[in-house]
Amino acid sequence: TADTGWNAQCENAGCACLNWRQKVRTSTFSEEHPYISFTVEPRTDIIAAGDGTVRAISSDNTYQYIIEVVHESGYTTYYLYRENADLKVEEGAQVKKGDTLFTITAENTELDYEVLYGDEFIDPLSIIAAKG
Repeated sequence: TADTGWNAQCENAGCACLNWRQKVRTSTFSEEHPYISFTVEPRTDIIAAGDGTVRAISSDNTYQYIIEVVHESGYTTYYLYRENADLKVEEGAQVKKGDTLFTITAENTELDYEVLYGDEFIDPLSIIAAKG
């Protein structure tokens, strides 16, 4: 497991999306699994990993919320959540590092987190390791 209190260590929207300490549930990153998953507790704020613009808020058959934040640094971060949540942003919103995107409302659930650099998904944990 890895400690996710990473915001103080990371820049350029590359890693932390959480302002609390939890454990990585799934840290195996692959082409088929281009994200890491975190267990989350109710009333947890999911925050922007860096300054950027909320390009899209959508859903699909798996996720009730897919929030895409584009950062000037060339990174795009995706916050994927399966349950109901208290949404705090709208499409087109400008966010700063640490701004709340949404608040978890469900019990015993998880958040999936993806990082895209250019047009390639990268392992968020590799950025954390590089930043120290």
